[in-house]
Amino acid sequence: MRVTQPSIQTLEQLLRTEAEYTPRLCLKTLRLRLSIRQAIKELAR
Repeated sequence: MRVTQPSIQTLEQLLRTEAEYTPRLCLKTLRLRLSIRQAIKELAR
């Protein structure tokens, strides 16, 4: 599975938008964002 830069930015944008519209999901979103960042780091190796 290849991850391209635009799709990473799109994911970040979607997560930010989701956090804005649904504050109670903020923690869930942050956790998801962290796991995405971790996955990106793994792929970058």
